[in-house]
Amino acid sequence: QRDLDGSETPVGTQQRVQIELSKAYDLSAPRPNPFSERATLDLAVRERQDVTVTVYDVLGQRVRVLHEGPMLPQQTKHLKVRAHGLSSGTYFVRVVGEDFTETRRVVLVQ
Repeated sequence: QRDLDGSETPVGTQQRVQIELSKAYDLSAPRPNPFSERATLDLAVRERQDVTVTVYDVLGQRVRVLHEGPMLPQQTKHLKVRAHGLSSGTYFVRVVGEDFTETRRVVLVQ
């Protein structure tokens, strides 16, 4: 394609884009929230590290472990909180890495 300034730009070429995380991790808000069947959160870490993702009820009791083990840098993990076996109510998804801890609230409505 010929641009307005007279230069030519190849059309249909692919370029690889790598996005660097500015902090140790990136954790999305749960969606949908509230949920009825499942909620999804996306997690990515800047450096390889062991990560544990646990779901707790409002009493602080662990009800699910969504992930436990290593995560590689710049790879997004799609974490799913499934409603099966859970009662309606508020739950907390706690993500613990080697250099961060974060919690997100999700509400299950059945």
